[in-house]
Amino acid sequence: MSFIDEVNHFNVLIVGASQGIGFGFVKKLLQDDKITKIYATYRHLESATDLIALANQHSDLLICLSMDITEESQIIAAIQQIRAQERKLHLVINCVGLLGG
Repeated sequence: MSFIDEVNHFNVLIVGASQGIGFGFVKKLLQDDKITKIYATYRHLESATDLIALANQHSDLLICLSMDITEESQIIAAIQQIRAQERKLHLVINCVGLLGG
């Protein structure tokens, strides 16, 4: 038996959820009955229109948070918003990267 089999209600954070793989995770997890809440971050509002539209359709499950991973203050703000609503997260999915030069 795996950890997933033992948990009935998941709170999930998806970092980088506005496009691509992250957005795909959001759509897939919205179909799962074990998911209690999905926190989905986006960097730019302009690129998150589909994510926000989905959140409007699933306001009981999907919460969108603006967060740029290069800005520590935005990370702290997002964490505070999640902590105000949840005791813990069960799954964190990171779909962003940072290239260094």
